[in-house]
Amino acid sequence: MSSRIRSLTELITMCGRITAEHAHQGEWQPHSASVLSQRYEAAAPLADVSRGLTRTRRGMRRVETLARQKFHDRTLATGTQPPSP
Repeated sequence: MSSRIRSLTELITMCGRITAEHAHQGEWQPHSASVLSQRYEAAAPLADVSRGLTRTRRGMRRVETLARQKFHDRTLATGTQPPSP
């Protein structure tokens, strides 16, 4: 499995865990009637999703950087010019 697919799979799995933990029957229901309290209740699952997205983006950037570096090294080794953008 490629690193990009693994990163996305981990993100989707994490979203499933968050859904199971915070959204019964697929819908988030706040425990409080106060809008301000609901905002604070929503902060935890939102922070979890945000961290997961950040981790996935970072992993995908790492994969893309490595791929670009390998391509660059290969073009230097073979003496060919990379295609222009």
